[in-house]
Order: sequence, then structure tokens, then C-alpha cells
Amino acid sequence: MNTRLVNREERKAWAILLDFAADLYLNEPNRERLANCQAVGQQLIGVFPNETFPKMFALAEAKSDAETLQEYFDLFFVPVSDSYLPPFEAAYREKQLTAKLPVLIDQLYTEAGFAPQKLRIPAYMRSISRPDHIGLEMAFLACILTSSLSLETDGALEQAKILQETALSFHSMYLGKWASLFGKKLLETADSHLYKGLASLTQFIDREFIRTFDNKKTIKN
Repeated sequence: MNTRLVNREERKAWAILLDFAADLYLNEPNRERLANCQAVGQQLIGVFPNETFPKMFALAEAKSDAETLQEYFDLFFVPVSDSYLPPFEAAYREKQLTAKLPVLIDQLYTEAGFAPQKLRIPAYMRSISRPDHIGLEMAFLACILTSSLSLETDGALEQAKILQETALSFHSMYLGKWASLFGKKLLETADSHLYKGLASLTQFIDREFIRTFDNKKTIKN
């Protein structure tokens, strides 16, 4: 296998970033989560000075959790809302919610041992049963990269490389096919700094993930 493992610290950083974005998509924006976003934003401003999302997260208002909570449901749960954006891949790629993509993605999750129902998310999120939810797709990538790190620690380098390839393939075939468009629409629709930041982060993930994990690059072990 010609695949080279991306630098360990870089893979760890990507797993953390993907898990952070997934958490914001899959959980309600309570005061603790908003305060954490502020802290993360302040930490990342110096790391990504030319990106929008750190600045937006740093401006997330921890005292406005009630309004932000309403925005969360209006954006992702209430189809009659003027700001509703279905967070499901099939809605953008197949232009329908009952489609083949969710079935294929669910099979991939099962084969990889990823169980969305075990995530720390509200019961109503687990009951949606939509594996093509953008938050679940990001959580899946975070899980795969974390598992790759564990395998590398145990000395199973070939298996770690296989999981890295799995992550790249999943992004190329699924998340990378629609995340940028969804992020663009979210950026245009969101009112709060929190969700404008999440929109910008989603576009960043779509753009930079492939640059980091593309096997054609020469990457240090």
C-alpha cells in the first residue's frame, strides 16, 4: 500500500475539529456550548488568521442562548420556517429525502462499526434515523480518524492507513459532494455568529480535508 499516514498531530487536530462541528449540528446550543465556542474561536484566531469561523465563534454570545436555540430549530428542524435548511445529503444530491444515499451511508457506518445511537446526542436526534445528516457524517469521519490514531499507537500501521483511506474515500464520495453548498446556504441564512461560524467551518472542512488527506501529496509520517 502506497498510502502515507498524515502527521499524527494533524490527524488528531482534524478529529477534534470534525467532532466539534458535529457536536454543533447534533446538539442544542445551550449556554455551556456557546461559551465553549467563544473559547475555541479565541484559540483558533491565531491559528487560522485568514479564516472567518474563528472570529464568528469568538463573537458567539453566551447570554443569548434562548434566541440561538430557536434559530437552531428553525434552521434544521422546522420545514415551515423561512430559514429551514434540511441537513440531509439526499436533499441536495438526490433532491429528495427518501433516496438511496441514506441506505448506502448506513451500510458504511455498519461495516465500519460506527453506531450513531451511541453518540452523546438528544434522544430525538437518534430517533430521526437519517445517517446522511451532516452532523453524523462529520462524527463518522472524526470516529474513523480517532480509530486510526489508536491503531497507530498499537503498532497496526497498515490498518491505520486503511482507516485513513476510508476517511478520504467517505469525504470524496459523500460529505465532500455537498458540504460546501450546505455551508454556503447556511452562511447566507444564519443570523447568529454561532451558525455563521459553523457555516464557515463547514466550508473550511470541505476545502481543506481533501488537501490534507489526498494521498497524492507527499506527507511526513
